[in-house]
Amino acid sequence: MLRDLRYALRTVVNHRGLTLGIVICLALGTGATTAVFSTIHAVMLRPMPFEQAERLLLVFDSHLTPGEAQELYQATPPNFETWQEEAGWFEEIAAIRLRDINLIGDGDPERLAGAEVSAAFFPVLGAQPLIGRSFGAAEDQAGAPARVVVVSYGLWQRRFGADPKVLGKRLRLDGESYDVIGVMPQGFRFPEGIESATARDLWIPLGLDVDETPRRFWHHLIVVARLRPEIPLARAQASMDTIAQRLAQERPNTNTGWGCRLVPLRQALVRPEVRSGLLLLLLAVGFVLLIACANVASMLLARATNRTGEIALRLALGASRGRLVRQLLTESVLLALLGGAAGLLLVQLAVPRLAAMSPLELASFQNIRIDLYVLGFTLVTAITTGILFGLASALQLTGTELAPALRQTSLRSTAGVLGRRLQDALLVFEMALVLVLLVGAGLMIRSFQRLREADPGFETENLLTLRLSVPPSKYPEAAQHIAYLDRIVERVKGLPGVRSSSVSFLLPIGDPVIRARFTVEGRQPAEPGEDLATNHRLVSHEYFETIGLPILRGRGFTELDHRDAPGVAVVSQELARRYWPGQNPIGRRVKRGNTDSDQPWLTVVGVAEDVRDNGLTAEVAPTWYLPFTQHGIPDMRLVVKTDLDPGSTIAPVREAIWAIDSDQTISEISTVAELVAGSLS
Repeated sequence: MLRDLRYALRTVVNHRGLTLGIVICLALGTGATTAVFSTIHAVMLRPMPFEQAERLLLVFDSHLTPGEAQELYQATPPNFETWQEEAGWFEEIAAIRLRDINLIGDGDPERLAGAEVSAAFFPVLGAQPLIGRSFGAAEDQAGAPARVVVVSYGLWQRRFGADPKVLGKRLRLDGESYDVIGVMPQGFRFPEGIESATARDLWIPLGLDVDETPRRFWHHLIVVARLRPEIPLARAQASMDTIAQRLAQERPNTNTGWGCRLVPLRQALVRPEVRSGLLLLLLAVGFVLLIACANVASMLLARATNRTGEIALRLALGASRGRLVRQLLTESVLLALLGGAAGLLLVQLAVPRLAAMSPLELASFQNIRIDLYVLGFTLVTAITTGILFGLASALQLTGTELAPALRQTSLRSTAGVLGRRLQDALLVFEMALVLVLLVGAGLMIRSFQRLREADPGFETENLLTLRLSVPPSKYPEAAQHIAYLDRIVERVKGLPGVRSSSVSFLLPIGDPVIRARFTVEGRQPAEPGEDLATNHRLVSHEYFETIGLPILRGRGFTELDHRDAPGVAVVSQELARRYWPGQNPIGRRVKRGNTDSDQPWLTVVGVAEDVRDNGLTAEVAPTWYLPFTQHGIPDMRLVVKTDLDPGSTIAPVREAIWAIDSDQTISEISTVAELVAGSLS
């Protein structure tokens, strides 16, 4: 074997031009395949950083509308309480409510990504703080949780300079003082890929109050559970189905048509479209690798013309065909290993930069690296490709007829019939793969162009947006909260170059979609168990004008639609078309929840143009718009329409906001055009 390797090295060195061409070709094929595999390994295969992660599950409320695919939702507080009390097949079960929190103190106010978690949160994940402790049950009191906080490793370094004596220090969060009791280790993240990939900066006790209104029946809790080792998933799912059926009978107003779904954590963290996209990429680069193999095989077959005499002479001197095949395969595998090493170098240089550019919101995309698994994959790939492309020339050369080959040694004869047929077959195979890739790439480019040209239903140019998180402790009354945001809107509207401004809880396309269950007055269910849902938007009265969303019938909101006025709603064309076909929807009434819910009826006062709330790739969905003055919430987006470059307006807008409240945090600053473009990721 060592003799074969030494001879292969001499051959490679003596044919440097051919070697360089083969190595470059294989580097591209192997590098592309390794790059995609390293991504798949980071996202789908790498062990999760939790103790016995294979037993971790996410627990969802599932909607069972007849005739439609099952939809998964976060849990309601009453359902979580029931699971917590009755699900004995879980070792631990915990609830998480994501919450952005204003940090006020030294320096500019900062908006942090936080989470309210029940006391079992850290134990269920098997996570231990690096410094200090996590929450105790006594600190997770319903309605009155203790003012304690566990901070992330990043926040500990950023705000406390990695001070080991951080325990007991205080943070002002949303105007309240919290004592630091723990610091989590570097790299601890949860949740990620479920609601948002943003790493949490801190965790505070949830103090879940199941009787709290109006959030009692909101689907807003992420629930994570650890399955007992002796309980199979199917058995736990069957038991949860039994509980769901009982709850539907006990709470028909809220649980009819609803079930429960257990999803392994690994499966839940990677969205199906990401998983299928990565597998499609792996197939595509596999084709590229096969094309590289065909190219190299053709080069080796061409070189075989010059080696016919050499091989024939070695056969004449007594070498066996098996011995020669081994020698030739050693040469091809050596070339493949050189190509694989060059491919790894390309991956090391390119993948971290590509991952940093990726708009996909998965933390593991930012953690792609070459580890032993990736090295092993590259090694196996290189050896396999070396055997694949080397086998054709090895079989051709060792299949040479001895006497004719010896007679033609000095004549540098052309390859035999078998060699020409092999080269023709490789050419056909290569062109077929190239055609598949080109057609697929062409269709993708065409789809992308159509998405770029798709009409979102509203204006996207010259619009600046930013997120305002209004601390309830500072503006506890709804009237104070609304008046504060109104002052900001009016002050920003008076800036030079600003045409209009408004606030909205979410923006179409760029923000997550929130759905609301609702009832249409006087409408009979089309079938038993029917549950109507609409995209849910809270906006100020100038919102439609600001984003250029036309009101097709009736009116938009005005200053008269205040908190004490009768409830009103503007509906989209699609919602009106579905539930009042051929009728005038103005004056009709709808309300959140089912017929028996205690939510007030809302009168439809306008019909707006359809927008693609769910993204440019999705069908138009029914949407309703409610005035934020009647349904105020702490987090809102400020939207500013300018006659100038939106980027030049950021500083004046920030100064105008801080002139009203210097403690106000400002985050997620971007243009609406950037949000829409990001939705294509």
